[in-house]
Amino acid sequence: MELTIPSLTANFIGLNAIVCFLVIIVVWAYLFGRVKFSQALLGAFCCVVLMLIENLIDSVALADGSLILRSPILHAAYLAAFVVLLRTAAQFAVMRTVLMPRFSDANAALGFAIGFASLELIVGGISNVTTYTLCTTCNREGLDSILAAAANPEEAAALETMLRSLASANSWDQAFSGVNRIFYLIQCMSVGVLCWYAATQRDYKVLGLAMLCHTAVRLPYGLYTAGLLTGFRTEEILTYVLTLGFAFVASRYYNRLEGGKFTFKGDRLAPRLRR
Repeated sequence: MELTIPSLTANFIGLNAIVCFLVIIVVWAYLFGRVKFSQALLGAFCCVVLMLIENLIDSVALADGSLILRSPILHAAYLAAFVVLLRTAAQFAVMRTVLMPRFSDANAALGFAIGFASLELIVGGISNVTTYTLCTTCNREGLDSILAAAANPEEAAALETMLRSLASANSWDQAFSGVNRIFYLIQCMSVGVLCWYAATQRDYKVLGLAMLCHTAVRLPYGLYTAGLLTGFRTEEILTYVLTLGFAFVASRYYNRLEGGKFTFKGDRLAPRLRR
């Protein structure tokens, strides 16, 4: 069975895998000496727990015929707000009860956020490597060789659907995937800083601000998935712009905690000794 994946599509997928791993390395190196591995490990653990909870709730809330799916407005609102409310509240609680007694500065929140985001980046990177391998194998050996190696008919059908979708998709749309990983990390770090500020300063208005800003960031995704926003690239660009605005707000609160050490002028954060 003949099926050819455009080389540009495959190359973008491979590049996205590199971006996922490179982002983790660069950010960790940039903040080396200011964040600790234990903070990142806690963030990764929280991410796993929350993903399990989210999947469980989604399986009920987004089941076929559910009230949410019958209403595009409810569907968009759910996609924009549910994850935000759950994750922000959970991160605030963990910072208040676990991180605060052990660390005194806002960099603990950054370490937590790096771990939280890194888990998804690693999973995304591995997924991209797998997809890239499938694309190159399909072009080299044909679709039949991939379907023959599938464990069962259901897996074969899923693989065929995915590869045919990639074969017909706009190659340049794949470029957004790697960029999305970078902006996802920015979102996680912004949430972490605002939650840390709210927890340490007991300023719960800032917790509400974190939820409001993050909901705004996810709103284009919710509107697009629910069919209320039709342009994929419009959705992505809106998300990027809102993410940068969210990061700017978070940087202002970070400056309040850390004495104005962070700006968007490219100044490297001064290294601190590990505790």
